[in-house]
Amino acid sequence: MAEISDEYLARKLTSVEKKLLTPEEKRERQLARNRVSYQKNKEKILKQKKKYKEKNKEKLKEKNRGYYQENKDERQEYNKEYSQTPSGKKSNTISKWKCSGLRESEEDLEWIYDLFLHQELCYSCDVKLTRDGIKCPTQSCLDHNHTTNRFRQICCRACNNWDSWMQYWC
Repeated sequence: MAEISDEYLARKLTSVEKKLLTPEEKRERQLARNRVSYQKNKEKILKQKKKYKEKNKEKLKEKNRGYYQENKDERQEYNKEYSQTPSGKKSNTISKWKCSGLRESEEDLEWIYDLFLHQELCYSCDVKLTRDGIKCPTQSCLDHNHTTNRFRQICCRACNNWDSWMQYWC
């Protein structure tokens, strides 16, 4: 079945045509009118929202604070579940890297994370890397230059902590 455009759905109907519509069709037409209207007035609407947010900053902050307090347990449960998903683990890992000073573009971070997941041997000492979440000398780590904050390599925790990789490369 061909897609019906929002403009077609938003067009005015005669009173007879309106009476023949089912409640679902009426709802669909209303949504289409809203989408068309939003697209036509998008800039104006966004300016109004921004102005409202600036004017009611404290009110919105208090409202959000109340929401977070009322839903604290649900949010914690959701965050706990999300952190166990692949995308949650990725987000958490990249966030930790950024907090430790890594400064790379989003595309580079994607590539580095993929390398972090799939590299099997330490770049320096060739020990087999582990990823079971237990801190041990063979756990995979991201090494970066603390002066330039740029990625250097994926290595084991031992090489990263003691900069023992320097004996291999410097």
